[in-house]
Amino acid sequence: MNLGYTYATDRAVLETAWQLPKRDRDRLQRAFEQLADNPFHRPDFELPRSGRVCLQVNRFGGWLVTWWADHAVREVRVVGIQRIPLRL
Repeated sequence: MNLGYTYATDRAVLETAWQLPKRDRDRLQRAFEQLADNPFHRPDFELPRSGRVCLQVNRFGGWLVTWWADHAVREVRVVGIQRIPLRL
């Protein structure tokens, strides 16, 4: 379901992603695109924050992606990425 949303990343996310192998960058890009295609995606969990924005976190393979949707401008803001182990 594409609702016409785009995605934007914070500078720190972009700087981290640039240092990753192409395969990981491609996976993250697909994750960002999935969130933009469906900004009402149910989060795996939420991080309450002061103000009106509640950060949402979703796991995509070996990554946690922290984001929030700015519905007024039809944009998903990706504010954090974190690599997580696939196995313990």
